[in-house]
Amino acid sequence: MANYGSYVANTCGNHAAGEASGSHSRHSPVPDSQASQHAPMEMTIEDFVSQPGRELIPRLDPYGAPNTTWFCDSHNGITKSLLRMMYGILKTPYAKFSVMPSSEQEMWFKQFAQDFTWHPDITNNVRKEFKKAAARQYSKMLNEWKQKWKKGKVPKGLSDDLFQGLIQYWGEVNTVSLSSKYSQNRRSDRGGLGMATHNNGPVSAYTRQRQLTIRDGVVPDHITLMEDMHTNKKTKQIQDGRAKLVVESSRRRQEEIISSQQSSEGSESTVELGREKLNKIFYEETEKNKGRIFGFGNLSQQSPLSQSTGYSFAPTQEFQQALQEKDARIAALEKEMEEQNAENKRRDEENKKRDEDLVAFMSEMRARHSAF
Repeated sequence: MANYGSYVANTCGNHAAGEASGSHSRHSPVPDSQASQHAPMEMTIEDFVSQPGRELIPRLDPYGAPNTTWFCDSHNGITKSLLRMMYGILKTPYAKFSVMPSSEQEMWFKQFAQDFTWHPDITNNVRKEFKKAAARQYSKMLNEWKQKWKKGKVPKGLSDDLFQGLIQYWGEVNTVSLSSKYSQNRRSDRGGLGMATHNNGPVSAYTRQRQLTIRDGVVPDHITLMEDMHTNKKTKQIQDGRAKLVVESSRRRQEEIISSQQSSEGSESTVELGREKLNKIFYEETEKNKGRIFGFGNLSQQSPLSQSTGYSFAPTQEFQQALQEKDARIAALEKEMEEQNAENKRRDEENKKRDEDLVAFMSEMRARHSAF
């Protein structure tokens, strides 16, 4: 039996033939009708998303404009779109998404543009976030398929060739070693803090932040957000040891700062710290790993950090330019409407004057006729 490397090389060589044959699993649990429709190859993505008639397609916006979504949101269809690609256009058992040839990654991105749209100026940003989301979903699905294989089951929706290639990959010595290492990391007690415990369900930190903002009318600070996400709804206690440590240390810092300000002012009046100050405390008390902040996942990626002001938005130059162009178009339309309204008003006044003159003329004629 050939090893995994040889298998992938042979599969890549036959990829075009497999694509042309249109072979796919007859048991796919995810509809693949959309996965077979690719954006025209001769058209750039920027041109494609600019085409008319895409108003009803879900729109992506990193800054949360009304009626838009983004990769950090939950339940917005992005995961389903990626699943359709996993079951519909994946032909080669790559170990991970990042080793997939760039041409195939771009094909996935073009398929994604069938399901979502965005302003063409942020295409590079969308492509970057898409690859991150695709990599996460790819690894997640491979792990789910592997768990079924270990139980003697065959995942529905996979072609025999793809499944056999994955089995060879899972059986490689290096793969088994890495899998064991990752499993041990997941079961780690994290230096006495216990295994990681989640209480927020399948809802991202970004989505929960927006939910709390709608509920309370204000954007929650990040201490409050972590406390909410990790508190067990029944016991009202924070179960995750590390999350509890972060919240408690942040609250202590908050109380120390408030007490210090009250002492310096010689007053026991209530002192409230603003959201930016609380976010700064949270940032300083939270463990960072490769730029990611514990407990918030991709929220920290969507809201760039600033140690001086806490979390803040930093719109790109392309996005600002797009907003300026949009404002200019709106201003032009408003001016056109004002001119049209002025013209309509002038015509109405002319018609009114004409009607009044006609009424006066008819009255005069009737008076002359009566005189005779």
